[in-house]
Amino acid sequence: MNYDIITLQGLRFKHLGRLTGAIVTSYKLQAQTIWIKHVFEVQHAGQIVGQVKPVTSYKLQAQTIWIRHVFEVQHAGQIVGQVKPVTSYKLQAQTIWIRHGFEVQHAGQIVGQVKPVTSYKLQAQTIWIRHGFEVQQAGQIVGQVKSVTSYKLQAQTIWIKHGFEVQHAGQIVGQVKPVTSYKLQAQTIWIRHGFEVQHAGQIVGQVKPVTSYKLQAQTIWIRHGFEVQQAGQIVGQVKPVTSYKLQAASSNHLD
Repeated sequence: MNYDIITLQGLRFKHLGRLTGAIVTSYKLQAQTIWIKHVFEVQHAGQIVGQVKPVTSYKLQAQTIWIRHVFEVQHAGQIVGQVKPVTSYKLQAQTIWIRHGFEVQHAGQIVGQVKPVTSYKLQAQTIWIRHGFEVQQAGQIVGQVKSVTSYKLQAQTIWIKHGFEVQHAGQIVGQVKPVTSYKLQAQTIWIRHGFEVQHAGQIVGQVKPVTSYKLQAQTIWIRHGFEVQQAGQIVGQVKPVTSYKLQAASSNHLD
């Protein structure tokens, strides 16, 4: 069988039999533009890394991007991760689609610098990549960024994906609206930017990009040094910290 192949920015796209569309959409990954074709098999370095089915779409710079399951993302010529469907959260009334710690653009405007976290599946386990850290899986380094630190998946640690029901040891322990990431080890919650966070059916806070604050007579230590609001009130401003307490559970950040 003959294949038509298009090479764009180092990624090869082919369709079984013939090309079915001429339009190629793109999105910005910091200084590099990745071009994605709809309804094609995606190849990278001669390897088929994903099957392009009409899958997930989102708006970025007024274009509809079709995200594939499991293809490599490059940044400045370096492979920075295996990307599963993209996740999103709200920032300044706009939906931002986050990609592995890079600059995010919306409608041609830079709306944020993604420093916290993005998640993707790797070898049937969820790896949470933190910008500026080395990530390990089962003793193997699966990602490399700037600073130094590592963390490992444990059999009972649940890494939560955006907007899904969370289970721990077979029990549903919370409902997460697009949150980016937090670790749930029975009672430990890692709160992320700008969303309502629920634990055991209770709303425990509304976090805008922040650092630490008081909530229901408990001290919540939030990452990344932003302003925190509770019930529309700014309740604290501090420096990036490494731990907090939530419902009598203490946790340590992996800084």
